[in-house]
Amino acid sequence: MTFKLEHPCAMAPPKMRLLKLIAVVIVIAFLILYWQSTKTVDRTPVEAVQWVADVLTNPPSTLASTHRSFQESLRLPPIQFDERIVHFDLKGAPPKLEYYDAVFPLLRKLGATGLLMEYEDMFPYTGMLSSLAASNAYSEADIAHILSVARANHLQVIPLVQTFGHLEFALKLQEFSDLREVSHSPQALCPSLNESFALVKAMLDQV
Repeated sequence: MTFKLEHPCAMAPPKMRLLKLIAVVIVIAFLILYWQSTKTVDRTPVEAVQWVADVLTNPPSTLASTHRSFQESLRLPPIQFDERIVHFDLKGAPPKLEYYDAVFPLLRKLGATGLLMEYEDMFPYTGMLSSLAASNAYSEADIAHILSVARANHLQVIPLVQTFGHLEFALKLQEFSDLREVSHSPQALCPSLNESFALVKAMLDQV
């Protein structure tokens, strides 16, 4: 008959190992809190130990009150704005007209005073700019309907037209690629070219 001897630690049940792990975590947390209390605040070692004990034994009263006092110190009076503008970023997937019919009255009831309409390639550009309009762009009649619904709900419409950066929808096209600030990036327009001014002016005139 043979007997196999094992180290006592190897025989410890899972529950005992878990308790040891929890004890180690508590000790580490205590040491971290003690170090923070002595480094961030001028406390004696005895005061630091007492502070850590308070945190560990009564966290709601200590931490919560500290948090509340910090919040109170940051509290600012409410800011009143005369204008409350809602931004519509329409590139890629423009909403159907029925959406505007429903959402504009709701926005007005919620206190909105205006709309910032970022059309980009959803605007029905014509003439030399016709290539800027996407295949699913709004028609002129669609734009007229959107503006009419906005007026009916007393919402000021502010068209947002990119004039220097975020011009990928135009500069990605071959016919305008020479106007890029950086040849391999269609994001920004080169402001030192006369043709750049002509493009921006034409966009502003149409929108």
